[in-house]
Formats: sequence, structure tokens, C-alpha cells
Amino acid sequence: GFRVNDIDHEHSDILNYVSHFITKYEDNTLSFEISSIDWSDPVNANLQYKLEGYDDHWVMPERNNAFVRYPKLPPGEYTLFIKGANADGIWNEEEKKILITVIPPFWMRWWFITGIIIAIGLSLYLLVRSYYRRKIEKKNQLLREQALIIEKQQAVENERTRIASEMHDDL
Repeated sequence: GFRVNDIDHEHSDILNYVSHFITKYEDNTLSFEISSIDWSDPVNANLQYKLEGYDDHWVMPERNNAFVRYPKLPPGEYTLFIKGANADGIWNEEEKKILITVIPPFWMRWWFITGIIIAIGLSLYLLVRSYYRRKIEKKNQLLREQALIIEKQQAVENERTRIASEMHDDL
């Protein structure tokens, strides 16, 4: 059996027939019902499984059938290996192998992260540029005001000089 987000998959026996399963990040809780079958002595059959990329070692359940649940698998590729043994302890030579791909959401993909980094960098650049532009505009305004003050002072000084020279000429 097979479940996605604890809901039976529409084709719950799909893993018997496929070797590669692709799922979205939103559907990343996967559950499997697996079993080892030995028709002569079903109670003493053994089972092992391992999700490569998630489990560090083979897991051997206490019974010959198991419910395996992997909650919230991070995006990436995993391989589920399943091995069974008969009651005599003879393991099958080739384990069942299923490749599982969890597709990352758009906000975890390289192009989105690159776009965000570029957007943040551009925003910082524009913010710093705007800051320095306003600072330069303030300095220019201050210089214009100072030039006007100096111009006024020169006009007053010229007027005083003119008046003084007229007074001097009148005397």
C-alpha cells in the first residue's frame, strides 16, 4: 500500500509497478505498507527496508509486514530499498528499489533564490544611491543658499561703496 499525506494514493499499488515516483513538496509525507511473503511459513519471514538519503542503516521491523512512514521529507531524491527473507533466513538477492523524487516548491528553487538575492542587492544599491543623492542635493542647496547670502552681502557692500563714493564726491 501507499499513502501520500496519510491519504491512500488513488493507485495504492502503484509502487508494485513503478521504479520511480515523483511527488510535490506539499505532498511530502509518504507512507508505505510493505511485507515479505513466505507461503510455507509466513510468520517467520523477515523484512528490511532503507530509504537512502534519509535512513542511515537498514531497518528491520519486528513483523514480516510493516507500515513505514516518512513525514515531511525535504526536497531531493531518495531511493527506497526493500529486502525480504524466507523463514530459513535466505534473503532475496535483488531488493525492490524505488526512486522517489520530492520536487521543491518554487521558493526553494535556485532561480527564485537567485532572483531574491538580485532583488535585495538591487534594492540596497538603490537605497544607498538615493541616500547619497539626497545628501549631495542637500549640500548643493546649502551651497546655493550660501552663494545667495554672499551675493546679497556683495550687493550691500557695493551699495555702501557707491553711497560712500557719492558722499565723498558731494563733500
